[in-house]
Amino acid sequence: MAILSDLPEDIIAEIMSWLPPESLFRSTCVQKSWYTLVKNRIKNPLFVAKHLNNSKNNSTSSFVFESLKNISVGCLTLYSDEDNKRNLRYVAEDFEPLVPKHGDAFSDLSDNGISHCNGIICFVDYRKSRILLCNPSTRETKLLPDPYFAERDNNFTVRFGLGYDCIANVYKVVRVCGRLFNFKAQVYTLGDDAWRDIMLDHQFRIIDSYPLCKVFHLYCKGFYYWLARKHGIASKQSTMHSFDMHNEEFHTVSLPDIVQSLEYRSTCYTSLTEWNETVVLFSYPRDKFVKTKPIEMWVMHQSSEGNKNSPYWTKYLSIGPGGISKSPTIFLNSEELLIKVFDKGLFSYNIRTNMVKRIHKGYVRWFLASFRYVKSLVSVNGSTLDK
Repeated sequence: MAILSDLPEDIIAEIMSWLPPESLFRSTCVQKSWYTLVKNRIKNPLFVAKHLNNSKNNSTSSFVFESLKNISVGCLTLYSDEDNKRNLRYVAEDFEPLVPKHGDAFSDLSDNGISHCNGIICFVDYRKSRILLCNPSTRETKLLPDPYFAERDNNFTVRFGLGYDCIANVYKVVRVCGRLFNFKAQVYTLGDDAWRDIMLDHQFRIIDSYPLCKVFHLYCKGFYYWLARKHGIASKQSTMHSFDMHNEEFHTVSLPDIVQSLEYRSTCYTSLTEWNETVVLFSYPRDKFVKTKPIEMWVMHQSSEGNKNSPYWTKYLSIGPGGISKSPTIFLNSEELLIKVFDKGLFSYNIRTNMVKRIHKGYVRWFLASFRYVKSLVSVNGSTLDK
């Protein structure tokens, strides 16, 4: 009978590249030769990159949730029911053991304090000025050196984000903090051991928190984006900032004109998500306007000249109104949108067929934040994983 070692090396690598990380690590307990085989593979950057690409193309969908009820963070992985493809089932997994090992520094999390990229999650506790990188699939964590945090007051603002510089092949954490007209920008490159100060245009204004926005920041294709509001303007005009992970430059991105209107913002919430590697802006009605206003999906496009600093928006679709309070969250795949209905549960909505599937039944108020999660072997140390 053939054994694993009899197979050509490229075939073995191909098989392993499709396995979830937990299966790879369990296989190291089978025998010593398997331990050596797996460990050598996950130290190879090319294999890690291939595994990441395959994980992104996996038919299952995983998304991270954060519970406001007991400050816990977990993951739901969705599967199609084998007997009925129209139904979805899920398996829940808890991340809690990864955070308490660093003491109580991360006992007060919110969506503002979570960023993610290619399987790495970045947790920020603003109250104690701590930043933790974590890959739940590999159980690897890294507490970053204390960044610069000025003494905080009501005018103090912080923006941060974790992203990937695909040109230099490195992961970076960017943060900007300060108050009024005095801000400081820093970058931490995974693999380094210190924060670097970077240039910040003296006219750049970090803006106060975005009160009518549920998820106001995300990483997409080499850029990190934040929704915000401008100071010093009577209507407090909405806008968006971007940060180029490679050139380490900040830019301002205009939002659709209607979304910037004061009347529109007084009746709707706004959130960001990613769809087919594109930034999407959702606008959906506040509770007392659900009977008259729909959910609207806006897609960001780059200009025909390819200038990434001047994108434009088009409205892709409208859903409703339906008279029920519901919040769009993330795309499970290219067609299925995950929607949270306050006291009904979690549903997927197919933007092509308009079909609805129930995922979870019951009260979901605790479901504070979510994002698409990729199970990867990417190391939080900025180098190959060595466990």
